[in-house]
Amino acid sequence: MLAAELIHETRKEEGCISYELFQDIEHYNICTFIEAWEDRDALGRHMKSAHYERIVPQMAQMKEKPSEINVYRLVL
Repeated sequence: MLAAELIHETRKEEGCISYELFQDIEHYNICTFIEAWEDRDALGRHMKSAHYERIVPQMAQMKEKPSEINVYRLVL
């Protein structure tokens, strides 16, 4: 499974605090990655990693709708 490989490799990356995939309990085809990174630089390195650049385009071919990427900062 592509997602399992992406998660396994990403969790090894410097700056990765957590990287998890969640599935909607009512709509099995809706999945969301929730990630925490030390900083934006670590996230940027992740998005340029060999495994990300290889796996994410393959996963994109399976999507029903366009992806949405949101970057948040911790408030409290």
